[in-house]
Amino acid sequence: YRGSQISNIVVNGLGGSAIGADLLRSYLAQDLAVPFIVNRHYFLPEFVDDASLVIISSYSGDTEETIAAHLEATRRRAKVLCISSNGETERMAKKFRQPIITVPKGFPPRAALGYSFFPLLVALAKMGLVKSRETAVKETIALLKKKSLIYSRMNRQNPALRLAQQLHAKLPIIYSSADRFDVVNLRWRGQLAENAKVLAFGHVLPEMNHNELVGWNVLRRVMDESVAIFLRDPGDNPRVAIRMNITKEIVGRHAASVIEVRSEGRSLLARMF
Repeated sequence: YRGSQISNIVVNGLGGSAIGADLLRSYLAQDLAVPFIVNRHYFLPEFVDDASLVIISSYSGDTEETIAAHLEATRRRAKVLCISSNGETERMAKKFRQPIITVPKGFPPRAALGYSFFPLLVALAKMGLVKSRETAVKETIALLKKKSLIYSRMNRQNPALRLAQQLHAKLPIIYSSADRFDVVNLRWRGQLAENAKVLAFGHVLPEMNHNELVGWNVLRRVMDESVAIFLRDPGDNPRVAIRMNITKEIVGRHAASVIEVRSEGRSLLARMF
């Protein structure tokens, strides 16, 4: 497909198969010239037509809602691109002669984030919708390899282990800027729920300052068992950064503790991952 023929992008997926698209949408928010949405349902938005790029993302290939959206996209003659490891999605792509990106199988979908993100980034670049991000991708991979060595060690130098100890038997509430880290925020909550089997909640700034902030005042027993985590990035809007500092002080009066986690890396891509 050529980018000049595409008027909008709709990625269909759920759970671990959708979060990669969420990251892609947020990462490219200021670069894409066409609308980009992530659709988590059985049906497609009404605007989808033959000028839409509909990406069918199902790691297993058997996601019920995504298969329904796949059939609908085909009926509407959209430009369909599939990404999967197997299953009905792969079979339908072959039946309808639609391009498919086949990724390695055998992972839980939440552990296959790289496979649901990077191939789509490369695909959009090949279509001419965005510029190549090869330098940022190389930096991201190098940073993750370096960090994985630290995070695998069960000692005091492991920040992930320290954070896990601070969150043990507490309710995590994640806050971040809405600029680019709204999806990183969502990913944190999903990983806590799926891996640690705990509830986790969150919101983004500045919206949180206009409603949720005043909720930190009543449920004393819940607040005493809650830990607020602020995800900070040097690319946050300067006004939002000021809001975060003030919000941290207000929340700190009520929460069991407040923790800051700062992104690392030169490129936005590396910092998000």
